Amino acid sequence: MKRKLWTLLADRQPVAVVAADCLPNAWVIVKALQDSHDVPVTGGAMEIVPCPRTEASRTTSRARRLGCADTFLACLQRGYFILSFGGLSLDTLQA
Repeated sequence: MKRKLWTLLADRQPVAVVAADCLPNAWVIVKALQDSHDVPVTGGAMEIVPCPRTEASRTTSRARRLGCADTFLACLQRGYFILSFGGLSLDTLQA
């Protein structure tokens, strides 16, 4: 499946880029990010929007340089790439 890049916004501020084949799977990844305290839990709204082209290109380029372009689940604003959360990985999302 071809994955798309989605931007996670918290209080309208970008906090992560999520790689998922569909919006429901993007929300699964966001829930894992929240549960692991990798994204701020705010009282405001969280939303997922399609990743802007420049941000998607920059994220994909960084992931390629690190060798994780085809396997990462999320890239946090701090520049960290998340490859799995416990039992959640690209393989389990596609199963």
